[in-house]
Amino acid sequence: MSEIEHNGENFHYKVTYTIRGQKNSTAIFDWMENDRRVWTGLYYEPVQVYVEAYNDEGTCSTPAKITFGYTGEAGTLACGTVYHVLCLK
Repeated sequence: MSEIEHNGENFHYKVTYTIRGQKNSTAIFDWMENDRRVWTGLYYEPVQVYVEAYNDEGTCSTPAKITFGYTGEAGTLACGTVYHVLCLK
């Protein structure tokens, strides 16, 4: 999506991730947010993530690229909870 359309009505990102064949998604309405932590409870499971930009005019004309990673990457070692970081950079 071109930069001029970032300020379109209802601009947001749709982050979709797939873990163990289950697809989940969340919307991010703050364009300055550059990460999202999602509690999965799983250790080192493969995850597919892709981010799409939307506004009231539609979606980005360029298809989203799928990023592959693993749950628990760069997670905390102290408290034992597992979060996956979805980077939007």
